[in-house]
Amino acid sequence: MILSNDEINQREEFEYILVAPINTVKEKEKTKNWYKKLKEDEHPIFVYLPNDSFERYVDLSQTTTIHKSLLLHKLTKIPDERMEVIEESLLECFSLGIFHDYPQDNINEMEEANK
Repeated sequence: MILSNDEINQREEFEYILVAPINTVKEKEKTKNWYKKLKEDEHPIFVYLPNDSFERYVDLSQTTTIHKSLLLHKLTKIPDERMEVIEESLLECFSLGIFHDYPQDNINEMEEANK
């Protein structure tokens, strides 16, 4: 899913765009605690994307950039209401708000583990 706005996407001086993967909800995952949070727009890093054929979500924890040349074609447009939820969640993730419940020691441990 493309997260950067159309103005940036269409300008030649910006070669890279911001993206995040879209995942399908598997039947066995519907019994998990995170699924309920997902459906209620309360999950800190996943945003629900309704679809007539299958359930899916965007994973904002895997946000990255790719070169524009890797884009093949536009598949579908996400409804504005869902894009607003994605934007709010993305801003929360970027501000590291997802760590507000963690003691500083846990954050330091996570940072050390990622080195």
